[in-house]
Amino acid sequence: MAWHVACTSHHVWSAPTPATHEAAPRFLAVDPHEGWQTSALLARVRDRAALEAVPEDWCYVHHFAEPDTPRAVALPAGGGRRLQLEVDRAVEAIRAVMRGALSGDRLRRHRRDLAAALRAREERALASLSARARQRDVGLVREAARIVVAPLRRGVALTPESLGALPKRERGRRMRDMAQVAHELEALLRDFRGWARDVDRAGDEVTERAAREAVRRVLDPLRASYTRHAAVTAYLLELERDVVAHAEQLAEADAPGVESDAPPPLRYRVRVVVDHAGVQGAPVVYEPQPTYANLVGRSGTAGADADATHWVQPGALHRASGGYLVLDADEVAKHASVRLALRRTVLSGEIVIDSLAHAMGIAKNLGGRPDPIPFGRTTIVLSGSGRDYERLAAADPAFGPLFALAG
Repeated sequence: MAWHVACTSHHVWSAPTPATHEAAPRFLAVDPHEGWQTSALLARVRDRAALEAVPEDWCYVHHFAEPDTPRAVALPAGGGRRLQLEVDRAVEAIRAVMRGALSGDRLRRHRRDLAAALRAREERALASLSARARQRDVGLVREAARIVVAPLRRGVALTPESLGALPKRERGRRMRDMAQVAHELEALLRDFRGWARDVDRAGDEVTERAAREAVRRVLDPLRASYTRHAAVTAYLLELERDVVAHAEQLAEADAPGVESDAPPPLRYRVRVVVDHAGVQGAPVVYEPQPTYANLVGRSGTAGADADATHWVQPGALHRASGGYLVLDADEVAKHASVRLALRRTVLSGEIVIDSLAHAMGIAKNLGGRPDPIPFGRTTIVLSGSGRDYERLAAADPAFGPLFALAG
């Protein structure tokens, strides 16, 4: 006779073990007909799931401080797709308003004023040094891109030959005066470089203010619609800081006046991994090939063309969370990695995306490290024969204490 076993997780946030929770996961025996047990079971489970609540959507968003660690965001059913669309539109709008904000006459005029003020300050400082130097018969001579210190006689620069023909005592005095003026000139040129940095910073601050004002005109209405979702508002604040920091690059991404159909930069894209838009009832997921990766999902690392968020691939556990996951007991019995994934997820109450080698403690995780996602109230159903059950119990004695047989 064929049989099915169901493991029901009753707790979202904590490990549902018998030692800490009265309502532990349990096996529930059912008796479908031979030959079509999986289809019959799925039909029965779907009938039951249709009466249950639709679980949350789950998304991953870029973690700007740690790009290899995407952040998980939960939203009501349908909210993930909505957030993705709204952020895409917002980033496109930001690129458009940024081009206008950073190419405006007011901003260009302000930068020109800063540059003119810097040149005037430099000229005043050089004129003052030149006047002091002339009192010592030393002149500042401009040659192309440099300024040269030269000895003067009646306001005319002496040639090296004329300087060498002077009496030793006078020549020594002049050389000392020239050295002193050269030292003061060197210090003044250092000041020039510092003043230029100050002007650059002032210009950057003006650009940043203009960029921030432009960004907030786009993002403030979006933030207002997510005031009840702290994770979303925190992400939008980080997104604002990042686009302001890269304002000029975003403004120059497309030629002015040219519309682009290209998607927003991948670092700003919301990755929806669990989408329940338009769904009625709890999800029912049948995974015919329950490998470790197919259950817990996959991830990648941040790169030049995309970041770790873009590479997150959900597993069957993500799609079934809050509903039902149906697996063939024969496959579960054959693969220790599958039992590891199921045992770890049920005990921890969360789905961790990592490599099998890392989960087994034999290698570092070379991929991304997305935030774990809570494993909601979920029923895991195993389908198989009595022999499959015996093989499963023999292969992994830990399944006995973990799932109490309810009959």
